[in-house]
Amino acid sequence: MFKTAPPKTEDFRLIYDEHACAVRNFLFRMGIQDELDDVVQETFIKVFGSHKEFGGKSALRTWIFSIALNTARDYHRKRKRSSWLEFFNGEEEQVAGTGDLVAALSEQEEIQQAIAGLSPKLREVVILFCVEDWELQDIAETLNIPLGTVKSRLHQARSKLENLIEKGKSHAS
Repeated sequence: MFKTAPPKTEDFRLIYDEHACAVRNFLFRMGIQDELDDVVQETFIKVFGSHKEFGGKSALRTWIFSIALNTARDYHRKRKRSSWLEFFNGEEEQVAGTGDLVAALSEQEEIQQAIAGLSPKLREVVILFCVEDWELQDIAETLNIPLGTVKSRLHQARSKLENLIEKGKSHAS
């Protein structure tokens, strides 16, 4: 659907119905809580307002999520918030060695502290990869960065999370 041409006005309801839940979950995991409904609405207003810019160079989902990501960035910039929610849900991740990391992150408080220690760029990649279960290429397209940068950020995030968790364990002892 809508692979090569901009969606028509009558297609907006279909687009919203198909993507709103995923966008809402993504924005929630990006740390938007208090104004989640407003930010979801703002995302789709931007989608609908800029629908003529969609040229089919990427999947519609990728394009919508890039708008959602930019809307989330704007939200955080405006509010300068750094609270992030749990994003490891106990499932095995696709990055080598993260199974041990998931086991180490058994309590939400540890997760929140570890995530708060990551830069926004690392958080975005980790959330898209681990929580949203995106392919690396889709992440690269959405963030408008090279594939190698996505891989590098995932590696950096994993290393930093392991270090933050180890520090947290040593302080708890």
